[in-house]
Order: sequence, then structure tokens, then C-alpha cells
Amino acid sequence: MQFLADHPDDTVAIIWHANFPYPLDPFYAHNVTANQGRLNYYSITSVPRVRVDGLNASTSYNSLLTAYNNRLAVPTDPSLDISGSWDPDTRAVQVTATATTTSAMTAQYVLHIMLTESEVYFDGTNGIDWHQHTLRDAFPGITGTPVSFSGEFPQSAQVSVDFTLPTGAPPHEYRPDFCEIVVFVQEVGTAAVLREVHQAAAVPLIDLAQTPVESLPAAPRLGQPFPNPFNPSVALPVQLAEASEVALRVLDAQGRQVRTLHAGTLGAGSHALHWDGRDDAGRRLGSGVYLAQLIHAGGRESRRLVLLK
Repeated sequence: MQFLADHPDDTVAIIWHANFPYPLDPFYAHNVTANQGRLNYYSITSVPRVRVDGLNASTSYNSLLTAYNNRLAVPTDPSLDISGSWDPDTRAVQVTATATTTSAMTAQYVLHIMLTESEVYFDGTNGIDWHQHTLRDAFPGITGTPVSFSGEFPQSAQVSVDFTLPTGAPPHEYRPDFCEIVVFVQEVGTAAVLREVHQAAAVPLIDLAQTPVESLPAAPRLGQPFPNPFNPSVALPVQLAEASEVALRVLDAQGRQVRTLHAGTLGAGSHALHWDGRDDAGRRLGSGVYLAQLIHAGGRESRRLVLLK
């Protein structure tokens, strides 16, 4: 957990539970299908175990840091957008996950949408009593939704799900303030190298739009980037009152386009697109000032970005 606390801006975590060595683990028993599905997928027979971007890693801090740095050095093409709505009165949730690529990805992939909950108290036999990033459910199922990226580019794959956030007694309260929606694109296969996670993102459940679409700005709006300055990634909020054709791109200090983050239709609502400091070829860019530019039918809007290394 310390590693996650030390790298909050560029790590996304899901912790699934097993029925061993403690056969009565309440988190496993609460959703056997979801937890067992991930255990089976990775052939987990002992705990603790960890995967970094779907690949094997050791649980020690230094080993995690090595695996983390190794994965940061690997270019990845997909970008992810998470949008949707959350109704605190009815506990109804709607999530739309969009993965966009600018080049062909020729393997088989699935787009996963999962729900986690943190700060859950249970006095575990392993000495852990406060549980973080606990897997609660997967939508529409634990195997995800097959997607492909082999057509004209940029190309997007989109999955939408609706569910009602359950209620229950501890340790299964599903408190919205501690729930996250986690989305990731994963390669499908039996060999370990074919289980690679190519991109992941998460958003707090309560950050899904709670306001009616009619109250959003009439013209598409590019919000304040966060964090800014940034390293290694920055979130760029985009708000639309209705589905629109928009392009979000990044320019360098000389006005040259270095990255296309989105080009095509975005649904109505609030979105958060992420830039990882790389150009369209996957190369890491140097420190400096960049410009995020949102282009739409009514004009364009820009925000200054500062990348620090």
C-alpha cells in the first residue's frame, strides 16, 4: 500500500481476494464470480501476489518500483475516457468507457469496467484491518468486453454499462465516497506476455456527473488541467452539453502538433482525457511548456501545460 500512496498520480489499483489461506474471506465470498474469475485468469495459487500492467512482479517495494519504471518506459497508444452519471438519491450509476488509438493494435483485447471500494474495515487474519481498492464487481462481467483497433485511425471502442450501487451491512456497505470506477484495456491470451494491460484509468464514483446535461455549458469547454505542472500525466476535463465532434490535441511551444488525444464524437456530459507526456509515436517529450487545444464546431479553446521532468 505504501507504493500506491507514493505514486498516486499514475497508478490504478484493484485488489481481489481469495478463499485461501482464509476460506471465509468475506470479500471473496461476497462476489465469488468476480474474484475467482481474476484468480483463474492469472492462475493464482498462493498469496500475496501482484501484477503490474498484467505482468508478474514481486511484492517487495524495490521490486515494485523496478516493475513500475520498466512499464513507464514502454510506449502505449490507447487513451481512455470515462464519463457517466451518479444519482445519490437512487444510487443509479451510468458509466461509458471509451478507448481510442491512433495506430493499429493487432492482437485481441478486452475493455474492462470494474468497481472498487476502499477504507473498508475487516479484521483480517493476515493482520490487515483496513482494506483498500477492494474489487466489488465487474461490468458487464469479469471477462470484459471484446474490442478491436484495426480500422481507420484514430479509432475508438466504447462500452456503456448501467447498475445500481448496492447497500448492505459492514463490510459491504458500498459507500459512494470510497468507491472508484476502474477501466483498463487488456490483451487477451494464455501466456503471461499476452495479458498485458495497455492503459488504465480510474475515477471516483462521486465525480461522475451529478448535474443534468442541460446545465452544462452550451459550447464544449476545456477545463483546468490537473495537476499542472505535471509529471508523468495530466487530466484534461472536457464538458459537453450534447454529443459533439471535437478534437483534443497537444502542441509544443513552437505550435507544432505533438499528440492527438481525441478526434471524433464525444458524448454529452463531463469527461476527463489524459496525456502521458508522449508524442503520437510514443516517445517521451522533454520538460517545457505545451498547449492543450480543444477544437469544436464553435471554435477552439486552449490551456497551458507545464511538463516537468
